Amino acid sequence: MHPVIKTRGLQRHFATVHAVNHLDLEIASGEVVGLLGHNGAGKTTTIRLLAGLLKRDGGSVRVAGFDPAVDGVEVRRRVGVSTETPAFDDRLTAREGLRLFAAMHGLPPGEDRRRVDDLLHHFDLHGAADRRVAGYSKGMRQRLAIARAMLHDPRILLLDEPASGLDPMAARGVLEQLRAWRGEGRSVVLCTHDLRQAQAVCDRVLVLEHGRVVAEGAPHDLAAHLEGARRTVLQIPAADVETALLVLRRRTDWRDVARDEDVTHPAVAAGDARIEGVVEDSDAVAGAVRGLVSAGVAVHGVERSTPTLEDVYFALHEASRDSGRREQVEA
Repeated sequence: MHPVIKTRGLQRHFATVHAVNHLDLEIASGEVVGLLGHNGAGKTTTIRLLAGLLKRDGGSVRVAGFDPAVDGVEVRRRVGVSTETPAFDDRLTAREGLRLFAAMHGLPPGEDRRRVDDLLHHFDLHGAADRRVAGYSKGMRQRLAIARAMLHDPRILLLDEPASGLDPMAARGVLEQLRAWRGEGRSVVLCTHDLRQAQAVCDRVLVLEHGRVVAEGAPHDLAAHLEGARRTVLQIPAADVETALLVLRRRTDWRDVARDEDVTHPAVAAGDARIEGVVEDSDAVAGAVRGLVSAGVAVHGVERSTPTLEDVYFALHEASRDSGRREQVEA
């Protein structure tokens, strides 16, 4: 099966900044792919290149078999785009604005009204449909932007922070919508800072740093790479905290050792405290327990966290920063 989106060596520069730096990307039909990264990592620029809103400086792009820079009309017929800061004509009502875009997409009279009404209801905007968009909250504008992206029933969706500005219930609705689109066989490229959302809905994620892909894979596969480095919590008598901290901080296989200040944690028994640290493997945990017992500290419980996509993201980001510091020093 041919990918619905494919890039090879994709590049885009802004002055001396490599916003997208030799990006290779393939997305299959019905796949939800997340683009993760800090501000400036290249996520939004990638979305704009795929949508044909920016011209590339190098490499190749194919979206539904077309080059967005050459066949923009054909791409727009097949792709729905929602940017992080969507623009509207604030003089129009939501209904008027959607009908205008429906006409631009060539929806015939009658069908455009039905489609607009359906989307206004689906995104819970029907009660404000005849109000000018100038009075809409940021969350309402985000929902309107997603509705606008869906007007022509595209099979490919490019979404840049679709849950930005939404309250928790509305954000959950976006998550459910993403799952529904995947079930319908639509392909979605999702830029997001919400790592829990990405872990819940994405088939694959790409972590970007300075326009390059530094990690790619299914969320649970990426997390498996951090299986060794896991947050570990030991429950001990509160009177022995200082001794335990001293023992653990002397160990080279424990790092970031500190007292867990969440005294309301349900696992904390009366008279106990919790000490946490990042541990590379189970042998390090067993060795620490033996060391504590030898020092006269009883260990009442051990917890090891399961790595999440958030752990992966921050570990990769920190590794990239360390690499950048080394390059500066060597230069």
